Amino acid sequence: MRKPLFFITIIFSGLMLTFCSEPGGQPGVRQVSVSRTVEIPLQIYAAEGAALDPQTLTATAGAEDELPQGPASFDVLPDGGFVISDPLRERLVYYDSMGKFIREEALGAAAGSVRFLEGEARFEMLYGDEVFRVNAQRQVEPLESQLLQPETPARRLGGSEGIVIRSAPEQGAPDTLQIQWKSDTETLVSLQNLGADAGGNSYVALEVSSGGDPIQIRKIIRKYDSTGNVSARIEDISLDYFALPIDQFRVKDGRVYQMALEQDKAVIYVWDTN
Repeated sequence: MRKPLFFITIIFSGLMLTFCSEPGGQPGVRQVSVSRTVEIPLQIYAAEGAALDPQTLTATAGAEDELPQGPASFDVLPDGGFVISDPLRERLVYYDSMGKFIREEALGAAAGSVRFLEGEARFEMLYGDEVFRVNAQRQVEPLESQLLQPETPARRLGGSEGIVIRSAPEQGAPDTLQIQWKSDTETLVSLQNLGADAGGNSYVALEVSSGGDPIQIRKIIRKYDSTGNVSARIEDISLDYFALPIDQFRVKDGRVYQMALEQDKAVIYVWDTN
């Protein structure tokens, strides 16, 4: 009878290896890999008046003393498509869930952050604090609010701890989420609150560094349930950028989206944590 028990132990140990935690994580946390990618063509904006394809996003080439600039932000539409702000051409561009061009909306000004809320696109000016909406007639109108959404800050408290302020209740103190990173080889560098879903789950991006020369940085996204426990994590996050958007991540219906800009395309990575 010992032999079967021995094999059962080996099988069980193998299963646990595929379900173990990252350094600084918790045992039994599910690791989520990229479920699909969407590629949208991008071209270098050479000069004013140059021929530009409306279906293609634009970026500058950059220079010795100037970083490349490209699409600034994006959001996920209710049908799974995307709206992307293209500030170099002062417009919003809409694509379906597969990256096929739908339409563009001229804004007359460079848009920074963009969100799709209550059936309409809302955006902040790239250089300023004004917030605008695109109404049903596709006209740009100013909004009284100076925020696209309520702020839910994240703050690192020390080498291995941090705190995230989740949406505040109507009464009492704000709901807080404690973040811990436990590792002998990596240090917590920064935190970013990516938002929450309808189920009360929170999504937090952690940047960690192993030190050394050159410094090695990697980004991890954790999904926390409503009780504050980590239920899933994402580790295969691209940090190889041609240009860095203002809003790199979005969360919708349990899916995490990343817009990564390469020289000839914008790649949207999708992780399904459901």
